[in-house]
Amino acid sequence: MNTNTTPAVFGIRELRERSKELGKAAQDGKLTVLTRYGAPLMIGVPVTSFLLEKGVHTGLAVSLYESGALTLAKAAQLASLSLEDFMNTVSSLGIPIADYEPGDIEKEMKYFD
Repeated sequence: MNTNTTPAVFGIRELRERSKELGKAAQDGKLTVLTRYGAPLMIGVPVTSFLLEKGVHTGLAVSLYESGALTLAKAAQLASLSLEDFMNTVSSLGIPIADYEPGDIEKEMKYFD
């Protein structure tokens, strides 16, 4: 999957002028959002080998989880996978399933002492 999780945003009126940029974003495996008057209109999910292998629902769920648009549980539901299976899928792609700030783990480990 991609490492830059911020979706590219394109206004519907800009498509003609920015079509090359939109194609590049898709080629780079980047999720894109098409807007109209600043409101989201549709999501573009790049066709990747993962998407073709695992299916649209799982590929979309992973992309939306990675971008922060869905929680882990909601993404698992979209993918029609158990939470454990979805966590395994995400982990196998190198996508973190926990978002800890530096030092957070040490703070939590103090509760186990």
